[in-house]
Amino acid sequence: MHRLVAPLLLTLSPILFSACALSTQSLGINVNEPEPEQEACRAKISQPAIYETVTEKKLIAPAKFSPSGRQIAPPTYQHQTIHRIIRERSIEWFDTPCEDEMNADLIVSLQRALKARGYFNGKLTAIMDHDTKGALRRYQAENGLDSAVLSRQTAYELGLFPVPRDMLEKS
Repeated sequence: MHRLVAPLLLTLSPILFSACALSTQSLGINVNEPEPEQEACRAKISQPAIYETVTEKKLIAPAKFSPSGRQIAPPTYQHQTIHRIIRERSIEWFDTPCEDEMNADLIVSLQRALKARGYFNGKLTAIMDHDTKGALRRYQAENGLDSAVLSRQTAYELGLFPVPRDMLEKS
């Protein structure tokens, strides 16, 4: 019996595992980190799916009337609950400054830049503290990235890094 089960499991396991992989792909979920570019550091944001539940009243049978116009039977309705996906779950990867670039000078420059734009009200500490992360999240969220992790794009926008020539040529 065991001699038959082991080869069967070995034969079926790729099929079973590929079915799992297909189900996440069919949901539009990118669970794999993209291929890293040369010397790039990345972070990700997971956005949960948003669902809507709607209860609808569906007419099953209309009201019945006699030839004289008198109602014999009222209309029949059925309540149906429908679940709709408003937004699919997504995982978004973005470039970040690498760990060796996130030094005290960069963080204090980030705090100054956020303070100048009205997002940061704390003291300049050169530490990536709660206030700094909150200000950074608010700034980036207004620009389409809801994360407290500094993106490389935000660093360029705030003047923390020189903008690469190839990015200037695209503008």
